[in-house]
Amino acid sequence: MTWFNSFIGNEDTRFKPFLLLAITRKLMKSICPNTQWHIRLAEHLEQFPEQHSSRKLDLSGMGITDDWKEWW
Repeated sequence: MTWFNSFIGNEDTRFKPFLLLAITRKLMKSICPNTQWHIRLAEHLEQFPEQHSSRKLDLSGMGITDDWKEWW
């Protein structure tokens, strides 16, 4: 499975910031294969605190996919 399959046909994720992060990850790894940027970002995303707000200030609100760790 390629990384973009999670976004195809999914209106909830296609127009959210996480898709831009996934594209940036792909570009960064192409330009600089030894980069650790994507690893640092993944660690940052995993530490995102749980929110108890009705404003949906969480990773799902960013459009993160359920399988993101498998292809990240």
